Amino acid sequence: MEKVRGDIGISTTSFFYWFEDTRSNWLNRQLEVLELIKDIFITVELHFLERNIFEFNEEFMEKYSKKLSWFNKITLHLPSNFSDVVSPEEYNIANKKLNEIVERLNIEYCVMHANQYKKIDFNFTFPISIENTDPRSEDYDLIKINELEKPIVLDVDHLEEKGEGVFDEQIDLLKNKISEIHFSIPRNEYYNQFKEIITPHFLAYKSDYNIPKKIPKDKIWIIEGVIPNNRMDMLEGEVKLIEKYKN
Repeated sequence: MEKVRGDIGISTTSFFYWFEDTRSNWLNRQLEVLELIKDIFITVELHFLERNIFEFNEEFMEKYSKKLSWFNKITLHLPSNFSDVVSPEEYNIANKKLNEIVERLNIEYCVMHANQYKKIDFNFTFPISIENTDPRSEDYDLIKINELEKPIVLDVDHLEEKGEGVFDEQIDLLKNKISEIHFSIPRNEYYNQFKEIITPHFLAYKSDYNIPKKIPKDKIWIIEGVIPNNRMDMLEGEVKLIEKYKN
């Protein structure tokens, strides 16, 4: 693949199913993902699972710092179950650790799901953008999201899972600044063949899905659809699809 323009990035979790031990060894596997995409993308979103915040020692700091030097824009998605894996007694510790990670790895901001952010009665001192929730979480529609008074990471799939066309119906309700777009779509007929992929986030490429018409074109889009194992051709197709939409 040729180098992708800076307003199209990718989440490292798009490669989550490429490894057998991903969940137990994610910090090391994510380093392999960064190596894989270093000549393709200049915009990347890291992801922490479960206790990765506390496992991120000096050795990982040095390794990640080296790998991330290839990228111009870096963000970090905090664990989707943040308030369940970080106890209230650990919030100060997590805050201090994340501040160090954000500063040393040149991370622009951290992403946290709205329902997790709302659960936590704590003011973190690193930059945060709030992501709208999926239908399986406590629901935060875009009006409730506005009340959190934080920049928004607008997830297309989380809205479209509630019903095809919901994104276009609700986007005008959002008043807060949009930091970026998380781009993926719900499971569809084409991707039913990939039984090993257990996720709500799928590529739009080859799906014939009616992609929402009102996705802001001027924002950075982060590809979040999971890529079937070793199918870089499908990633290339997703990039071209997004480029066509943005142009």
